[in-house]
Amino acid sequence: MWVRVNENWRNRQSTCAGSLRRVREVERRMRLILRESHIEKAATDYLCLDGWRSIKMEQNFSEKKRKTVGELGMADHLYIRYQGRHNRDFASDLPNWPRAEAEVLFVEYKSASGKLKPAQLQWAAAERARGALVWLATVDFPPTIEGFQQHYRDSGLARSVR
Repeated sequence: MWVRVNENWRNRQSTCAGSLRRVREVERRMRLILRESHIEKAATDYLCLDGWRSIKMEQNFSEKKRKTVGELGMADHLYIRYQGRHNRDFASDLPNWPRAEAEVLFVEYKSASGKLKPAQLQWAAAERARGALVWLATVDFPPTIEGFQQHYRDSGLARSVR
């Protein structure tokens, strides 16, 4: 009888140890997985703290309206930061309305395993040729949260975040 109990205990213990090993392995893998969405969310929050407005960009086609919104290969996000504030009433004195000034930044995010598509590279090159500021993960900054933050601080665009 004692042998049976001991054997059962040993089997149960090895099963539990195996389950625990599997749980720990899953936890370890989850910590290592940094998805594009994680980088995008953290970077967007970081930029918003520094006064940027975030606009999520994507190419969509509406069957109902029969029209396409967006451009093939365009960046994931458009960030805008306005320079100064104009509190004048828009309807009053329209010809003398001050010109709006803003900084504009396009960012294409990728995870560490993500690859840029040729259309994304072409779109970024065309926008850069027009004078736009376009950042591509894996090209301009490492595809990590820390990599983006360091690139932003080094760019000279940072105002209040360090």
